Amino acid sequence: MLIQPNQSIPLVLYFKQRQLSAYMSALTDSSLTITCETYIDKHSIVSFVNPYFRGQGSITDIRFEKAIFTYNLDIASIQFKPGIIINQKI
Repeated sequence: MLIQPNQSIPLVLYFKQRQLSAYMSALTDSSLTITCETYIDKHSIVSFVNPYFRGQGSITDIRFEKAIFTYNLDIASIQFKPGIIINQKI
């Protein structure tokens, strides 16, 4: 696990010329777990941006619970902000 925050981290999703608000739950080398109130089709390509990283991925899994969608994305590319420290105990 690269990042598993104590609180959900806000991020912006770009999907079919739409900008959606979402929250990151977990990030690994190859996948990203996010929650969002908007439905996005499985296998859709989305871009994601937040102050710490940005990238692009494909939705591989969708779960729906209590009016919130949880998506697992297979990451195609990701770029971290220069100087960010991950997988380190400080």
